[in-house]
Amino acid sequence: MTADATTRDRIDLAGQWQLAFDPDGEGARNGWTHGSWPDDRTNHVQVPSLWNLTHPDAEGAGYYRTVVDLPDRWAGQIVRLHVGGASYRTEAWLNGHFVGSHEGAYTAFRFDVTAAARPGASNELVLRVTSLSRTRLVDGMALKAMPVSKQSWYYAEGGLWGDVWFEAVPPLSCQSITVEPDLRQEAARIEVRVANAASESRHVELALTVTGPRGEEAAGWREPVAVPPGTSGHLVEVKLPRPLAWSCEEPNLYRVRAALIEGARAVDELTANFGMRDFTVRDGRFFLNDNPVYLRGVLLQPNYPVGLIAPHDPGMIEREILLAKEAGFNLIRVHIRPSVPGYFDLTDRHGMLVYAESSLCWIQDTPRLLDHGRREITAMIERDRNHPSVVFWGIFNEHRAPAARYADALIRTARSLDPTRVIVDNSGGTLAMDQDYGWADRATAVPNRETTRVPLHDIHLYIGAPVTRAACD
Repeated sequence: MTADATTRDRIDLAGQWQLAFDPDGEGARNGWTHGSWPDDRTNHVQVPSLWNLTHPDAEGAGYYRTVVDLPDRWAGQIVRLHVGGASYRTEAWLNGHFVGSHEGAYTAFRFDVTAAARPGASNELVLRVTSLSRTRLVDGMALKAMPVSKQSWYYAEGGLWGDVWFEAVPPLSCQSITVEPDLRQEAARIEVRVANAASESRHVELALTVTGPRGEEAAGWREPVAVPPGTSGHLVEVKLPRPLAWSCEEPNLYRVRAALIEGARAVDELTANFGMRDFTVRDGRFFLNDNPVYLRGVLLQPNYPVGLIAPHDPGMIEREILLAKEAGFNLIRVHIRPSVPGYFDLTDRHGMLVYAESSLCWIQDTPRLLDHGRREITAMIERDRNHPSVVFWGIFNEHRAPAARYADALIRTARSLDPTRVIVDNSGGTLAMDQDYGWADRATAVPNRETTRVPLHDIHLYIGAPVTRAACD
C-alpha cells in the first residue's frame, strides 16, 4: 500500500488505447475530442508507457482515446480522473467536455470530471499530450525553457507513462493527510484536508487512529467538526509518548487513518505512513535524531533502461535500493526530477536517506521560470513530505545565475510547505570542471525549522583525462 492509501472504488484504465499524432494541429480543427476521432490514422499503444518505446521519432502533440463504462453506483458520487504521470502537458476531455489541463512531466495530477461523467453508460475519454521537441517550439514551448530534467540532453519523452484511473468518492471526502513529526516533543501534527461538494456545511466527526511500528494502537483522537463547502483543513496534534524513531538501522513506520464519521457510518477514510525522525545540519555536521551521521551517498540518474521515465520492471527500484544499502551507502540523491511513484515507500521501509530534487535542472531563465519553480516544488513536496526517508529538498543543480535570482523565493515556497527538512539552494553551485575551484561560496543550505542559509561545501568535481596538476593537488 502506498503512503496515501484508500479503499475507494476505482477503475484502472491500463491497457490498449488509441493514439493519433497531430503534427499539423488538425485535432482541434477537426473535432477529435468531440466525437470525430480519426480512425484512419489511429495507432494502438499500451498505457501506461511513453510513446517513445513504439514511436521513437514522434514529438509534439498526440491524442489518446479510450472508452470506459462507469457503473451505476457512481451516480451521486464525485468522479475523478487520475493520471500518474504524463510528459509534458496534458489536456483532457470526457464525453466532449473539457475537464482540465496540467503542465509538468513527472508528478501525478487529477481532474474532477463529475459534471461530464455518465454513470451507467459508456464514456469517451480523450487526452491531448504534448511532448517537447529538440528542434522546434511545441505549443509555444521551448524544450530548454521547461522543467524537464535532462530531456534537452538526450531526447524528449512523450506520452502517458503513469497509471491512469477513474475514482469515485463521496461528496464529503478526505483529500489528503499531512504529518509533521516532532520527535523532541513526542508528538505529531496531523492536518487532514476535507472536501465538501455540497452548498452547505456538514457536521460530522473526524477520527484519527495512529498505529505504531509493531502494529499497536499508538494514539487516537475523535471530535465533531464542521466542514464548510469547498476544501478546508483540520489540524490536530497527537501525542506519541516515547516514540520509536525512524533511522537507517531501524526504519520504524507509523500509520495514521483519518475517517469522517456520520452517525455510526464512516463516510470516507484515508491513510498515510509517516516516521518520527529529525534531520538537520548544524556546526558543520549532519544530525539524524540528534546523533551525528556521516552521509555516504550515491546519485540516481533520472532515466531507466527501456521504460525511460519509469522502469519496465517494477522490482528494479527495490533491488537498486537494497544493493546500495548492502554496499554501505545510507543516502540516495534522486537526481533532478521527482522519483517514480512508490520509490520513497521503499526507501522508507528499507532505511535509506534521500535527497529529493526538483526538475528545474539547467532550465533557461525566462519570465516563466519562477512560475515553473513554484509549481514543480509544490507538487514534489505535497506528494512526498510524509516520507521519513526524505531529508533534503533540492531546488537547483549547478545553475548559478537562476539560483541567484530565484532561490530565495523558491526556498520560501519550500519552507512554507515543510518546516522539517534541510533545503539546498543550488547543489554544486555551477559546473565545476578541473580548472574551476571557486565553488566554496556557491551552495548554501537551510537547516530544518529555520529560514537562514548556512554555507555548504558542495563540490561537483569532474576529473578529466589526463588528470591535471590542480586536480591532483
